[in-house]
Amino acid sequence: MRAPSRFPEPSLTRLTVPAGALLAATLAALPLPDAGLWDALNRARPDPTPPQVAVVAIDQGALWDYGRLGVWPPELYTQVVATLLEAGAVGVGLDLPLEDLDAALAGTQAFPEAVLAVPAGRPLPAPRPGQRAVWGVDALNAGPGGLVRWGRAGMRETAGPVTPAFAALLAQQAGARWPPMAEPYLLRIPATPFPVIAFREVVNGAVAPGAVQGRVVIVGLTAAGAARVQDTAGRAMPAVFMQARAVQSLLSPPLTPLPAWAVVLGAMLVTALVTWARGLWGHAAAFGLLGLGAALWPAGVLFPGVTLSLCAVLGNTLVLLERQWTLRTAGRRDPLTGYGNRQAFNAALARRRSGGLILLDLSGFRGVNDRYGRAAGDAVLRDLGRRLGRYGRRGDRQFRWGADEFALLLNGVGQPDVARLAEALQAEVNELPYQDVVLRGNVGAAAFGPDIPTPQALVEAASRQRYLRKHALRKP
Repeated sequence: MRAPSRFPEPSLTRLTVPAGALLAATLAALPLPDAGLWDALNRARPDPTPPQVAVVAIDQGALWDYGRLGVWPPELYTQVVATLLEAGAVGVGLDLPLEDLDAALAGTQAFPEAVLAVPAGRPLPAPRPGQRAVWGVDALNAGPGGLVRWGRAGMRETAGPVTPAFAALLAQQAGARWPPMAEPYLLRIPATPFPVIAFREVVNGAVAPGAVQGRVVIVGLTAAGAARVQDTAGRAMPAVFMQARAVQSLLSPPLTPLPAWAVVLGAMLVTALVTWARGLWGHAAAFGLLGLGAALWPAGVLFPGVTLSLCAVLGNTLVLLERQWTLRTAGRRDPLTGYGNRQAFNAALARRRSGGLILLDLSGFRGVNDRYGRAAGDAVLRDLGRRLGRYGRRGDRQFRWGADEFALLLNGVGQPDVARLAEALQAEVNELPYQDVVLRGNVGAAAFGPDIPTPQALVEAASRQRYLRKHALRKP
C-alpha cells in the first residue's frame, strides 16, 4: 500500500492572499500620506543644485521711496528689466499684485526675456502690438492646511485651453523643458538661500557683478502686506520665494513619481507576499520600504514608501486575523485530518432537519498501532479520511467522529442518493491492507425522512446500519 501524503493543515491563506491583494489595490488608490515622507526627505536632503534663481525684493524701503505699487510709473518696471538683462540675467519674471497689469507693465512687454505673472482665475491680457514678452499663470498648488508643496507647468480654466505657468515659462528661458502640463511636480528645497537683491539697488544700477549673471530673476513684493504662503515645514514666506523655488525645481534634476499602475501592482504584491509568508515579516518589510524610499530619493524617484509600508502592515494584520481564527476554531477541529471533531459534528448536526449522514469506521485498526506504531496508524487514518472526503460535494462537511470513526454530513440528498454513495464508498473500503494487517471499512448511512425526523434518530439509523454491516463481515 502506498504511504499517503501528509494531510494538509487547514489554512485561510488561499483566501487571505487574494483578499489582501484586493484591499491593497484599494489602499494604493487612496490619497495616503506619501507626501509627508517626501517632505521629510526634502528637508533632510535639500536640492544640491546651486541656485539658478535670484529674487529682486520690493521691500518696505522701496515702498517708502516710490510709494505704493499702484502709483509707480510703468517706466520704472521697464528700467528694472533692462538693468537686469544688461547684468546678464537670462530671464526676468515680474510677479506683482497690480490691478491693471497690462497698463503697468506695458513697457516690459517689449522684452522677449520677460515673463509676466497673472493670478490664477484672471484672464490673460490681450496681446499688444510688438509684444514679445509672455504671460504665465500662477500655478502654485496649496494643499491641506495651505501648505504649498506642488507646482504645475500649466493650468486649465474651465473648458478653455491650458495656460502655461509663470514658473514654467521662466524656467524655459534658462533652457528647462516643461513637465507634462497636467502632472504636478514636487518643489525642491534649495540647499542654499536664493540671492536677494533690493529693488532700490537695481533701480540705482547697483547690481553686484555676478549677482544675476546666467540666472533667472524674479521681481516680487516682500514688504509687509505681501501675499504669503506656507511651505511644508509650516514657515510663512512671501509668494515670490515660493515662485523662485518652483523655477529652481524645474531647473534641477526631476523628481519622478512612480506610475499609478506600478504603485497598485507593488501594493498588491507586497501584501500578497507578506500574507503568504504567514510570519510576522510585515513589520520588517514596512521599515525596509520606508528605507527604500530614502535610498531612491537621491536618484530622483518619488517612491511611495508610506503606502507600501501600510500594505505590508495590512498583510501582517491578515496573518494575525488568520491565526486568531485558527485558535478560535482549534477546539472544534481534528489536528490529524483537519476535519471537524466530535464537538463540531454535534453542533452542525443539531441544526439539521434535511439531508443525510454517512458513518465510516475501520475494523482491525488496533493491529496497525500494535505492530507498526502510532505513526503508521495516523497514516492509515489520514488515508481513510481522504477517501471519505472524495464523496463529499460542495456544502457537505466531513468530521472525525471517534478514534477510527468518520462522518460525512450531506446536504440536499434523499435516501436513494445516500444509499448509492454509501454503497460506492463501501466497495472502496471493503479491504484496505496495510503491510500484513487486513483492514476493513464499515459504512452506515441514513437520510432524514418520515421515519427519521430528528438528528438523534439519524445518527442511530446510520450507526445501526454500520453495526449490521460490521456483524455481517464477521460471519464466515
